[in-house]
Amino acid sequence: MNIMRSLYRVILPILILLSLLSFGSCSPQKKPDLQKSQKEAEEKKPPDELDKLKDSIKKVEKSLEAIHEESKKPMFMQQEKIEMQAAEEGKKQEGEQGSQSGEQGGEQQKQQAQIPKLTPEQLKMKLEQEKYKKFGSIKKDVLELHSAWNSYEAKAISDFAMQTTINDFESALNNLTKTVEVQDAYLGLLEVNQLYKYLPDFYMLYESKVPPDLDRLRFAAKKIMLLSEKQNFTGANDVLLYFENI
Repeated sequence: MNIMRSLYRVILPILILLSLLSFGSCSPQKKPDLQKSQKEAEEKKPPDELDKLKDSIKKVEKSLEAIHEESKKPMFMQQEKIEMQAAEEGKKQEGEQGSQSGEQGGEQQKQQAQIPKLTPEQLKMKLEQEKYKKFGSIKKDVLELHSAWNSYEAKAISDFAMQTTINDFESALNNLTKTVEVQDAYLGLLEVNQLYKYLPDFYMLYESKVPPDLDRLRFAAKKIMLLSEKQNFTGANDVLLYFENI
């Protein structure tokens, strides 16, 4: 019995030591495997630069759509909007003047509050001013889009994107810049939409959660709609054939 106890006292520490050594030797082998798989998963994800590029495209597209939709409204609706804006500006100025000089006579205030109807020439000038202001903002967004593309382009090359895709994307981006310079919202929408045709080729280099071909479908559907607006049904039919082959 004493012998068994003595053996137990000797064997138990040895078993504990062996267990610790075994655990210690196994752990480092599993940890690198986990780190390796995590690293590989990160490398396969679309880079942040590409996602930022797509966000920049969406931003420009949204601004151009707003201008295009506004231009399709009847002139009387555009006039009402301009006159309401003028009325708001008048009230604001009136409030500032009132705080400085005190209350004016009731009749005088009433006359000041009345906003005269805009003449056709005044309306045209106001609309041009609004358009110029909006396109000024879009020009800044396009510059940001160029910057986003420059940030991703090197990554695209290193990830073996096709040179033809890179060239086509750059060509569409340059065309977009030109249409924004001449303040043409419709042509701008056609060109910014063209970017969605080439964007999936970049996303296909990675493992994206969203199927890249969805952007091709989006491109085709939007282009058919835009061409149909101008009754360019021949062009729309050509895009439809592309749509069917996606």
